[in-house]
Amino acid sequence: KDKKKGGKSLKQSQLNRLIKTITVCATLFVVLLVGIIIGQYIKMHQLNSSLEELQSNIDKYSAQRYTVQNNLENHTTALYIEEYARNELNKIEEGEVFFDVK
Repeated sequence: KDKKKGGKSLKQSQLNRLIKTITVCATLFVVLLVGIIIGQYIKMHQLNSSLEELQSNIDKYSAQRYTVQNNLENHTTALYIEEYARNELNKIEEGEVFFDVK
């Protein structure tokens, strides 16, 4: 009887240790998974912030490009060049007389 009681106690003790070990391992695994999920959430939030900033920069530079492109188109027309030459460079046409009033 003592051997059976002792045998049962030993098996029960081993079983309890196994259950505790499995419980600890499972708990550590869950904590690890939660940590990974939180880390990924933080990284995703940082990437979304960077994406919003980059999109804002794209919008800003697109507007600047549009403005520069329009200015370039306006400043390369024959009419603008003729007007600039007359007003800034004092160009006169054949038959015209230049008066410099200061």
